[in-house]
Amino acid sequence: MPDEHYGKIIVHVTAADSAVPINDATVAFRIMNDGNTAVLAVLQTDKSGETETLDIPTPSVELSLSPGPASKPYTSMIIEVSASGFYSTANVNVPIFEGVTSVQNVNLIARPDLDDNSFFPPETITVEGVNPAL
Repeated sequence: MPDEHYGKIIVHVTAADSAVPINDATVAFRIMNDGNTAVLAVLQTDKSGETETLDIPTPSVELSLSPGPASKPYTSMIIEVSASGFYSTANVNVPIFEGVTSVQNVNLIARPDLDDNSFFPPETITVEGVNPAL
């Protein structure tokens, strides 16, 4: 059996330019692999706006120690966050490295009360954090 390698991630969800923590936000963690995604976990935030720490399987840190590795030295994640009264957001290509605890800050935008004549659609997804290919 091959060695197992892990990184960790915590998602911190806030509003009002990071001033207000969002309790009970739903956070979905998807691992990206060769263009496909798989749901790893779905967690809720606590009263401080944070998820519990989640272990993420990663490639070995050894891949980052030499130039031009055959594969990337991290796991790519999509982190989707939704909460009642706020626009949903998706952070794509979030890198998770072995032995590192990452904190992904997500600032949600409050949805105004929308009526049937509103210009804005009822759900909008904001995509952030696209990393260039290594």
